[in-house]
Amino acid sequence: SGVVLFLCPLGMPSGLPEVIGFLNGASVEYIFHIRTLIGTLVSCVLAVASGLFCGPEGPMIHMGSILGSGLSQFKSDTFGVQFPFFTRFWNCANRRNFITAGAGAAIASVFRAPVGGLLFTFEEVASFWDIKLAWQTFFCCLMATFTTDLLSSSFHGFTYQGHFGFFKAEESILFGVKYLLDMNIVVFIPSIILGIIGGLLGALFISMNMRVNKFRNKLFNLIKHPLIQKLSKLLEAILILVVTITATVYVPSFFPCTPLSPDSHNKPENRSLYHNSSTKATHPLSKIEQFYLYNCPQGTTWMGPDGIEHSNYSHNEAATLLVENGKNGIVYLFRRGTHKEFGFAALLTALVIYYLFS
Repeated sequence: SGVVLFLCPLGMPSGLPEVIGFLNGASVEYIFHIRTLIGTLVSCVLAVASGLFCGPEGPMIHMGSILGSGLSQFKSDTFGVQFPFFTRFWNCANRRNFITAGAGAAIASVFRAPVGGLLFTFEEVASFWDIKLAWQTFFCCLMATFTTDLLSSSFHGFTYQGHFGFFKAEESILFGVKYLLDMNIVVFIPSIILGIIGGLLGALFISMNMRVNKFRNKLFNLIKHPLIQKLSKLLEAILILVVTITATVYVPSFFPCTPLSPDSHNKPENRSLYHNSSTKATHPLSKIEQFYLYNCPQGTTWMGPDGIEHSNYSHNEAATLLVENGKNGIVYLFRRGTHKEFGFAALLTALVIYYLFS
Protein backbone atom coordinates (compact mmCIF):
# COMPACT_ATOMS: atom_id res chain seq x y z
CA SER A 1 0.00 0.00 0.00
CA GLY A 2 2.81 2.39 0.81
CA VAL A 3 4.46 1.72 -2.55
CA VAL A 4 1.38 2.60 -4.61
CA LEU A 5 0.35 5.46 -2.33
CA PHE A 6 3.64 7.33 -2.40
CA LEU A 7 5.36 6.04 -5.57
CA CYS A 8 2.67 5.40 -8.18
CA PRO A 9 -0.95 6.25 -7.36
CA LEU A 10 -2.06 4.79 -10.70
CA GLY A 11 -1.04 1.36 -9.41
CA MET A 12 -3.73 1.42 -6.69
CA PRO A 13 -6.59 0.04 -8.84
CA SER A 14 -6.41 -3.38 -10.42
CA GLY A 15 -5.43 -1.86 -13.77
CA LEU A 16 -7.93 -3.82 -15.84
CA PRO A 17 -10.51 -0.99 -16.22
CA GLU A 18 -7.73 1.42 -17.17
CA VAL A 19 -6.41 -0.93 -19.86
CA ILE A 20 -9.90 -1.56 -21.26
CA GLY A 21 -10.58 2.18 -21.25
CA PHE A 22 -7.35 2.92 -23.11
CA LEU A 23 -8.05 0.29 -25.77
CA ASN A 24 -11.52 1.78 -26.24
CA GLY A 25 -10.28 5.31 -26.83
CA ALA A 26 -9.87 6.83 -23.37
CA SER A 27 -6.57 8.56 -22.64
CA VAL A 28 -5.28 7.92 -19.12
CA GLU A 29 -1.92 9.51 -18.36
CA TYR A 30 0.95 7.46 -16.92
CA ILE A 31 -0.91 4.12 -16.87
CA PHE A 32 1.89 2.59 -18.98
CA HIS A 33 4.70 4.35 -17.12
CA ILE A 34 7.70 2.36 -15.88
CA ARG A 35 7.13 3.70 -12.38
CA THR A 36 3.62 2.25 -12.50
CA LEU A 37 5.12 -1.09 -13.56
CA ILE A 38 7.56 -1.21 -10.65
CA GLY A 39 5.00 -0.08 -8.09
CA THR A 40 2.37 -2.54 -9.33
CA LEU A 41 4.87 -5.41 -9.33
CA VAL A 42 6.12 -4.78 -5.79
CA SER A 43 2.66 -4.13 -4.33
CA CYS A 44 1.16 -7.20 -6.05
CA VAL A 45 3.89 -9.53 -4.79
CA LEU A 46 3.65 -8.24 -1.23
CA ALA A 47 -0.17 -8.23 -1.16
CA VAL A 48 -0.52 -11.79 -2.44
CA ALA A 49 2.29 -13.08 -0.21
CA SER A 50 0.79 -11.41 2.88
CA GLY A 51 -2.23 -13.72 2.83
CA LEU A 52 -4.84 -11.17 1.84
CA PHE A 53 -7.83 -12.45 -0.11
CA CYS A 54 -6.66 -11.02 -3.41
CA GLY A 55 -5.22 -12.44 -6.57
CA PRO A 56 -2.55 -11.31 -9.04
CA GLU A 57 -4.83 -11.42 -12.09
CA GLY A 58 -5.71 -7.72 -12.37
CA PRO A 59 -2.20 -6.37 -11.67
CA MET A 60 -0.70 -9.01 -13.96
CA ILE A 61 -2.93 -7.79 -16.81
CA HIS A 62 -1.79 -4.24 -16.12
CA MET A 63 1.89 -5.25 -16.05
CA GLY A 64 1.54 -7.32 -19.22
CA SER A 65 -0.03 -4.34 -20.97
CA ILE A 66 2.77 -2.05 -19.78
CA LEU A 67 5.40 -4.45 -21.12
CA GLY A 68 3.54 -4.73 -24.42
CA SER A 69 3.34 -0.96 -24.70
CA GLY A 70 7.00 -0.39 -23.83
CA LEU A 71 8.62 -3.22 -25.79
CA SER A 72 6.69 -2.36 -28.94
CA GLN A 73 8.05 1.20 -28.94
CA PHE A 74 11.62 0.47 -27.82
CA LYS A 75 11.85 3.82 -26.12
CA SER A 76 11.47 5.25 -22.62
CA ASP A 77 10.43 8.80 -21.84
CA THR A 78 11.53 8.34 -18.22
CA PHE A 79 15.15 7.52 -19.06
CA GLY A 80 15.21 9.56 -22.27
CA VAL A 81 16.21 6.51 -24.32
CA GLN A 82 15.01 5.85 -27.85
CA PHE A 83 16.38 2.90 -29.84
CA PRO A 84 16.10 2.96 -33.64
CA PHE A 85 14.52 -0.50 -33.75
CA PHE A 86 11.07 -1.55 -34.98
CA THR A 87 10.17 1.96 -36.06
CA ARG A 88 7.30 0.47 -38.06
CA PHE A 89 5.50 -0.16 -34.75
CA TRP A 90 5.66 3.50 -33.69
CA ASN A 91 1.98 4.12 -34.29
CA CYS A 92 -1.18 3.92 -32.21
CA ALA A 93 -2.64 0.87 -33.98
CA ASN A 94 0.38 -1.39 -33.41
CA ARG A 95 0.76 -0.11 -29.87
CA ARG A 96 -2.83 -1.14 -29.10
CA ASN A 97 -2.18 -4.57 -30.61
CA PHE A 98 0.89 -5.10 -28.43
CA ILE A 99 -1.04 -3.98 -25.34
CA THR A 100 -3.80 -6.47 -26.20
CA ALA A 101 -1.26 -9.27 -26.62
CA GLY A 102 0.43 -8.35 -23.33
CA ALA A 103 -2.87 -8.52 -21.45
CA GLY A 104 -3.62 -11.94 -22.92
CA ALA A 105 -0.12 -13.20 -22.11
CA ALA A 106 -0.59 -12.16 -18.48
CA ILE A 107 -3.79 -14.20 -18.14
CA ALA A 108 -2.16 -17.15 -19.92
CA SER A 109 0.80 -17.00 -17.53
CA VAL A 110 -1.34 -16.81 -14.39
CA PHE A 111 -3.67 -19.67 -15.28
CA ARG A 112 -1.29 -21.52 -17.63
CA ALA A 113 -4.01 -21.41 -20.26
CA PRO A 114 -3.04 -19.88 -23.62
CA VAL A 115 -6.53 -20.36 -25.05
CA GLY A 116 -7.98 -18.69 -21.95
CA GLY A 117 -5.72 -15.67 -22.50
CA LEU A 118 -6.82 -15.43 -26.13
CA LEU A 119 -10.52 -15.65 -25.22
CA PHE A 120 -10.08 -13.09 -22.45
CA THR A 121 -8.62 -10.49 -24.80
CA PHE A 122 -11.29 -11.23 -27.39
CA GLU A 123 -14.22 -10.95 -24.96
CA GLU A 124 -13.08 -8.36 -22.42
CA VAL A 125 -10.15 -6.25 -23.55
CA ALA A 126 -9.88 -5.61 -27.27
CA SER A 127 -12.17 -3.17 -29.05
CA PHE A 128 -10.79 -4.09 -32.48
CA TRP A 129 -10.25 -7.68 -33.59
CA ASP A 130 -9.16 -9.53 -36.71
CA ILE A 131 -7.65 -12.90 -37.55
CA LYS A 132 -4.11 -11.49 -37.70
CA LEU A 133 -4.34 -10.06 -34.18
CA ALA A 134 -5.87 -13.32 -32.97
CA TRP A 135 -2.90 -15.39 -34.16
CA GLN A 136 -0.40 -12.87 -32.81
CA THR A 137 -2.10 -12.82 -29.41
CA PHE A 138 -2.37 -16.61 -29.31
CA PHE A 139 1.33 -17.04 -30.12
CA CYS A 140 2.20 -14.54 -27.39
CA CYS A 141 -0.01 -16.47 -24.92
CA LEU A 142 1.71 -19.73 -25.91
CA MET A 143 5.16 -18.28 -25.27
CA ALA A 144 4.05 -16.82 -21.93
CA THR A 145 2.65 -20.17 -20.78
CA PHE A 146 5.76 -22.01 -21.97
CA THR A 147 8.07 -19.59 -20.16
CA THR A 148 6.07 -19.90 -16.93
CA ASP A 149 6.14 -23.71 -17.09
CA LEU A 150 9.84 -23.69 -17.96
CA LEU A 151 10.77 -21.59 -14.93
CA SER A 152 8.34 -23.44 -12.65
CA SER A 153 9.94 -26.75 -13.63
CA SER A 154 13.09 -25.96 -11.63
CA PHE A 155 12.26 -23.03 -9.33
CA HIS A 156 10.08 -23.25 -6.24
CA GLY A 157 9.82 -19.62 -5.20
CA PHE A 158 13.40 -18.37 -5.36
CA THR A 159 14.91 -21.81 -4.67
CA TYR A 160 16.48 -23.71 -7.55
CA GLN A 161 15.56 -27.40 -7.33
CA GLY A 162 17.17 -28.67 -10.52
CA HIS A 163 15.52 -30.59 -13.37
CA PHE A 164 15.38 -27.49 -15.54
CA GLY A 165 13.08 -28.10 -18.48
CA PHE A 166 11.46 -31.22 -17.00
CA PHE A 167 7.70 -30.70 -17.07
CA LYS A 168 5.71 -32.63 -14.50
CA ALA A 169 2.18 -33.31 -15.69
CA GLU A 170 0.53 -33.33 -12.27
CA GLU A 171 2.01 -29.93 -11.37
CA SER A 172 1.04 -28.33 -14.69
CA ILE A 173 -2.60 -29.42 -14.50
CA LEU A 174 -4.54 -27.44 -11.91
CA PHE A 175 -7.60 -29.68 -11.80
CA GLY A 176 -6.23 -33.21 -12.13
CA VAL A 177 -8.55 -36.02 -13.20
CA LYS A 178 -7.41 -39.59 -12.57
CA TYR A 179 -10.40 -41.34 -14.10
CA LEU A 180 -13.60 -40.59 -15.96
CA LEU A 181 -16.88 -40.10 -14.12
CA ASP A 182 -20.28 -41.43 -15.12
CA MET A 183 -22.99 -38.77 -14.95
CA ASN A 184 -26.76 -38.52 -15.13
CA ILE A 185 -28.70 -35.72 -16.76
CA VAL A 186 -30.20 -34.91 -13.34
CA VAL A 187 -26.81 -33.43 -12.36
CA PHE A 188 -27.65 -30.33 -14.42
CA ILE A 189 -30.44 -29.38 -12.02
CA PRO A 190 -28.15 -28.60 -9.03
CA SER A 191 -25.66 -27.05 -11.48
CA ILE A 192 -28.33 -24.60 -12.65
CA ILE A 193 -29.31 -23.81 -9.07
CA LEU A 194 -25.66 -23.30 -8.13
CA GLY A 195 -25.20 -20.96 -11.10
CA ILE A 196 -28.22 -18.88 -10.07
CA ILE A 197 -26.97 -18.63 -6.47
CA GLY A 198 -23.49 -17.68 -7.69
CA GLY A 199 -24.90 -14.97 -9.94
CA LEU A 200 -27.00 -13.50 -7.14
CA LEU A 201 -24.05 -13.55 -4.73
CA GLY A 202 -21.87 -11.91 -7.39
CA ALA A 203 -24.40 -9.14 -7.97
CA LEU A 204 -24.71 -8.57 -4.23
CA PHE A 205 -20.91 -8.49 -3.89
CA ILE A 206 -20.57 -5.86 -6.63
CA SER A 207 -23.32 -3.75 -5.06
CA MET A 208 -21.69 -3.97 -1.61
CA ASN A 209 -18.28 -3.19 -3.09
CA MET A 210 -19.57 -0.06 -4.82
CA ARG A 211 -21.30 1.17 -1.68
CA VAL A 212 -18.21 0.57 0.44
CA ASN A 213 -16.01 2.41 -2.07
CA LYS A 214 -18.39 5.38 -2.13
CA PHE A 215 -18.32 5.50 1.66
CA ARG A 216 -14.52 5.28 1.69
CA ASN A 217 -14.19 8.11 -0.83
CA LYS A 218 -16.49 10.34 1.19
CA LEU A 219 -14.62 9.53 4.37
CA PHE A 220 -11.17 10.16 2.91
CA ASN A 221 -12.30 13.34 1.17
CA LEU A 222 -13.07 14.80 4.59
CA ILE A 223 -9.32 14.76 5.25
CA LYS A 224 -7.93 17.81 3.47
CA HIS A 225 -4.22 17.33 4.11
CA PRO A 226 -2.75 15.08 1.36
CA LEU A 227 -0.13 13.41 3.58
CA ILE A 228 -2.60 12.62 6.35
CA GLN A 229 -5.03 11.27 3.76
CA LYS A 230 -2.40 8.89 2.39
CA LEU A 231 -1.40 7.80 5.89
CA SER A 232 -5.07 7.11 6.65
CA LYS A 233 -5.32 4.87 3.61
CA LEU A 234 -2.15 3.08 4.67
CA LEU A 235 -3.59 2.57 8.16
CA GLU A 236 -6.75 1.15 6.60
CA ALA A 237 -4.71 -1.43 4.67
CA ILE A 238 -2.81 -2.41 7.82
CA LEU A 239 -6.08 -2.80 9.74
CA ILE A 240 -7.56 -5.02 7.00
CA LEU A 241 -4.40 -7.13 7.00
CA VAL A 242 -4.50 -7.62 10.78
CA VAL A 243 -8.19 -8.55 10.78
CA THR A 244 -7.74 -10.94 7.84
CA ILE A 245 -4.77 -12.75 9.37
CA THR A 246 -6.50 -12.96 12.75
CA ALA A 247 -9.60 -14.50 11.17
CA THR A 248 -7.72 -17.01 9.03
CA VAL A 249 -5.47 -18.14 11.88
CA TYR A 250 -7.90 -18.33 14.80
CA VAL A 251 -11.19 -19.33 13.13
CA PRO A 252 -9.88 -22.82 12.15
CA SER A 253 -9.10 -23.50 15.83
CA PHE A 254 -12.85 -23.97 16.39
CA PHE A 255 -12.90 -26.90 13.97
CA PRO A 256 -11.82 -30.43 14.96
CA CYS A 257 -9.46 -32.66 13.06
CA THR A 258 -11.19 -34.71 10.39
CA PRO A 259 -9.73 -38.05 9.24
CA LEU A 260 -9.03 -38.21 5.55
CA SER A 261 -11.16 -40.73 3.72
CA PRO A 262 -9.38 -43.79 2.28
CA ASP A 263 -7.54 -43.28 -0.97
CA SER A 264 -9.63 -43.70 -4.05
CA HIS A 265 -7.62 -46.71 -5.17
CA ASN A 266 -8.25 -48.54 -1.89
CA LYS A 267 -12.03 -48.65 -2.07
CA PRO A 268 -14.09 -50.40 -4.76
CA GLU A 269 -16.25 -48.20 -6.92
CA ASN A 270 -17.70 -48.25 -10.39
CA ARG A 271 -15.24 -46.67 -12.76
CA SER A 272 -15.09 -46.12 -16.46
CA LEU A 273 -13.45 -48.70 -18.67
CA TYR A 274 -10.83 -46.07 -19.54
CA HIS A 275 -9.48 -46.10 -15.98
CA ASN A 276 -6.03 -47.63 -15.63
CA SER A 277 -6.08 -49.69 -12.44
CA SER A 278 -2.29 -49.73 -12.31
CA THR A 279 -2.15 -45.97 -11.79
CA LYS A 280 -1.46 -45.06 -8.17
CA ALA A 281 -3.84 -42.30 -7.11
CA THR A 282 -2.48 -40.56 -4.04
CA HIS A 283 -4.75 -38.36 -2.03
CA PRO A 284 -4.37 -34.68 -2.96
CA LEU A 285 -4.56 -33.62 0.68
CA SER A 286 -1.98 -36.13 1.94
CA LYS A 287 0.89 -33.74 1.10
CA ILE A 288 -0.37 -30.81 3.17
CA GLU A 289 1.92 -31.32 6.14
CA GLN A 290 1.59 -27.78 7.43
CA PHE A 291 -2.06 -28.39 8.31
CA TYR A 292 -1.22 -31.39 10.47
CA LEU A 293 0.92 -29.14 12.63
CA TYR A 294 -1.95 -26.69 13.04
CA ASN A 295 -3.95 -28.69 15.60
CA CYS A 296 -3.90 -32.22 14.17
CA PRO A 297 -1.46 -35.05 14.95
CA GLN A 298 1.12 -36.11 12.43
CA GLY A 299 -0.20 -38.95 10.30
CA THR A 300 1.61 -42.14 9.35
CA THR A 301 1.43 -44.61 6.50
CA TRP A 302 1.88 -48.37 6.71
CA MET A 303 1.47 -51.44 4.55
CA GLY A 304 -1.23 -53.82 5.72
CA PRO A 305 -1.08 -57.63 5.60
CA ASP A 306 -3.37 -57.55 2.57
CA GLY A 307 -0.74 -55.58 0.66
CA ILE A 308 -2.80 -52.36 0.64
CA GLU A 309 -1.29 -49.10 1.82
CA HIS A 310 -3.14 -47.61 4.81
CA SER A 311 -2.80 -44.24 6.53
CA ASN A 312 -4.29 -42.30 9.46
CA TYR A 313 -3.88 -38.77 8.16
CA SER A 314 -6.24 -36.07 9.36
CA HIS A 315 -6.70 -32.40 8.52
CA ASN A 316 -8.45 -29.28 9.69
CA GLU A 317 -11.10 -28.47 7.10
CA ALA A 318 -11.19 -24.73 7.74
CA ALA A 319 -7.39 -24.45 7.84
CA THR A 320 -7.11 -26.28 4.52
CA LEU A 321 -9.36 -23.67 2.90
CA LEU A 322 -8.22 -20.53 4.76
CA VAL A 323 -4.59 -20.82 5.89
CA GLU A 324 -3.11 -21.44 2.46
CA ASN A 325 -3.76 -19.19 -0.53
CA GLY A 326 -7.11 -19.23 -2.26
CA LYS A 327 -5.78 -20.88 -5.41
CA ASN A 328 -4.86 -24.08 -3.56
CA GLY A 329 -8.18 -24.09 -1.76
CA ILE A 330 -10.01 -24.00 -5.08
CA VAL A 331 -7.77 -26.75 -6.45
CA TYR A 332 -8.59 -28.98 -3.46
CA LEU A 333 -12.31 -28.43 -3.99
CA PHE A 334 -12.19 -29.17 -7.71
CA ARG A 335 -9.97 -32.23 -7.58
CA ARG A 336 -11.98 -35.38 -7.84
CA GLY A 337 -12.36 -37.19 -4.52
CA THR A 338 -11.78 -34.20 -2.21
CA HIS A 339 -15.39 -33.02 -2.11
CA LYS A 340 -16.04 -35.48 0.70
CA GLU A 341 -13.26 -34.01 2.85
CA PHE A 342 -15.06 -30.73 3.58
CA GLY A 343 -18.25 -30.34 5.59
CA PHE A 344 -20.89 -27.68 5.19
CA ALA A 345 -19.69 -25.79 8.27
CA ALA A 346 -16.14 -25.34 6.92
CA LEU A 347 -17.38 -24.44 3.44
CA LEU A 348 -19.89 -21.89 4.75
CA THR A 349 -17.27 -20.36 7.06
CA ALA A 350 -14.76 -20.02 4.24
CA LEU A 351 -17.45 -18.52 1.99
CA VAL A 352 -18.44 -15.88 4.55
CA ILE A 353 -14.82 -14.91 5.32
CA TYR A 354 -13.85 -14.66 1.65
CA TYR A 355 -17.03 -12.78 0.85
CA LEU A 356 -16.50 -10.16 3.54
CA PHE A 357 -12.74 -9.64 3.26
CA SER A 358 -12.23 -9.85 -0.52
